[in-house]
Amino acid sequence: MPLLRSVVFGECAPTNPLNSSATGATADADTSPSRRQLFARVSSASAISLASTVTPFGSSAELGQGALGGAHERVTDSYQVREEAARFERQLPVPRQTTNGDEQEYRNFIGNYSKGLPHNAIGEVDPSAYRSLLSAVRQGTAAAFEQVPLGGNTKLVNPLAGSAFDLEGTDSHQLAIPPFPAVANQSLADEAVELYWIALCRDVPFANFATAAKTLGAVSELSKLPAFAGVTPQTLFRGFTVGDVIGPYISQFLLKPFN
Repeated sequence: MPLLRSVVFGECAPTNPLNSSATGATADADTSPSRRQLFARVSSASAISLASTVTPFGSSAELGQGALGGAHERVTDSYQVREEAARFERQLPVPRQTTNGDEQEYRNFIGNYSKGLPHNAIGEVDPSAYRSLLSAVRQGTAAAFEQVPLGGNTKLVNPLAGSAFDLEGTDSHQLAIPPFPAVANQSLADEAVELYWIALCRDVPFANFATAAKTLGAVSELSKLPAFAGVTPQTLFRGFTVGDVIGPYISQFLLKPFN
C-alpha cells in the first residue's frame, strides 16, 4: 500500500472583502454565528488521509497575500498524488475472467443475454443477430454496434460502457466478475424457486414473516435447497452481502410517519 499523505487544515479565514469588519452591517450579516461555527469546525478538523507526504495548508488569507507559488505547489502535489495512485493501481494483477460455458454449450444461445435482439415465436434469439452482437463487442466501436440487428425500436443502451476508463479506483478490467449460474446449474434453479416464493409472499407484512403460513412455507422449501440452506424467517429473501441479515427487514427510518 502507498504511504499516506496527511493533509492538515489551516484556519479558514474568509477572503471576500464583504466579510471584513470594515464593511459594517454587511459583514455581521454574512458572518452569522452559524457560519462562524462552521468555519471553526472546519479549521479544527483532524488530519485526513489521502496519500504520501505531509502537506500543510495555509489559511485563505495567506493564499490571497502570496503569489501563485502556493497554488503551483498544490498543482504539483496533486499530480504526484495521482501519479503515485496510478503506479500503485498498475501493479495490481489482471484476473482471468471465466464464463459459465453456456455460449459454447448451446449453439442457439438460449442461455445468454439477448435483450433487444430479434427472437422467434418461442423466445429464442436469432443466432445471426447474436453473432453480430459478439462481433460488435470484439470490435469495440459504436459503428459496429450500429450494425447489430434489433427486434424493435429500442436501441442498445450504452453497450461500450465496459470500455470506458474511470479515474477513481481500480480499473474495471482489473476486477474479477464471477460467472452467472449456467442454465443447467442447480443454483439457478434454486433462485427461480425463491423468485416464485417472493411473488407469492409479496402481500405478507414483514412483521408477520415469522408466523404467516406463506412465509413459513417458503422457509420450509427453500431451506432444502443448497443455495438457501439454513434460511429462517429472519433471513428469508435477504441479500447476499455482509450485514444484509442484521436488523429488521427494512430500515427503522421507514417506520416513522412521513409525507
